Amino acid sequence: MIVDVAGAAAALQAADDILILTHRRPDGDTAGCAGALCRGLQQIGKRAYILENPEITRRYAPLIVPYYPPENFVPAYVVSTDIAEEKLFPDTAERYKGKVDLVIDHHGSNDGFGKKNLIRPDAGGCAEVLYDVLTALGVKFTADIAECIYIGVSTDTGCFKFSNTTAHSHAVAAACLTAGIDGGEINRVLFETKSRPRFEMERIVFDTMEFHENGAITAKNTCAAKNSSMSAAAMSCTQNMTFMRPSGSVSTTWANALTRPVTTSNAAVTTAIT
Repeated sequence: MIVDVAGAAAALQAADDILILTHRRPDGDTAGCAGALCRGLQQIGKRAYILENPEITRRYAPLIVPYYPPENFVPAYVVSTDIAEEKLFPDTAERYKGKVDLVIDHHGSNDGFGKKNLIRPDAGGCAEVLYDVLTALGVKFTADIAECIYIGVSTDTGCFKFSNTTAHSHAVAAACLTAGIDGGEINRVLFETKSRPRFEMERIVFDTMEFHENGAITAKNTCAAKNSSMSAAAMSCTQNMTFMRPSGSVSTTWANALTRPVTTSNAAVTTAIT
């Protein structure tokens, strides 16, 4: 059953003992959505928690880990956030396949696996949809909720650079800034910080980069990367490489909020811990 924002809000208003699911290899959008929804539901008096996700990274853990359920929690209503299909459920969510009461998503490929489904392919990120739902619920848009929403929108729109960025994306971001978050610092941590495995991967990619069509196209040599002595952790970074751009001037900022110094023969390099 397809529902609109008002229908999703009404369903949540009528529910309690709510469990929120995130997807495998959780990114900022699924974690931000789950974090915002859980905080919002608790604010209006609901018992709501986020299912443990064993694949959460240190970067996004603060959004969801404090809201993991107690051992004796028995959910009566299950909500998925930013999950396009059930095969993306983490191992901890296997038991909830076929049992999702409300799907909140923005992927056009989502065929509606929940009893009720709010799917908005026009949204740049699922967090935009979640913002509308929270507004319909009458949730006070506090800074901690706004931070979750902003992280979701910013990560899924590539810091508002991807083609899925819309006027609504910016409107939601503006609401987050009005709520008191530091958007500049969030974007710096999300987009201008590097873990050591990421440094390793980028070094190899830059070393093996190939240019075609008079420099208009760049390609990375993944075979060379796989045959190198790089760590498994660095290899895991390959699936999310977004720093390569078409020709023109290229600038890279190396910074991090969570850092430790690594001394080399040439300079002191600051690397991120993720």
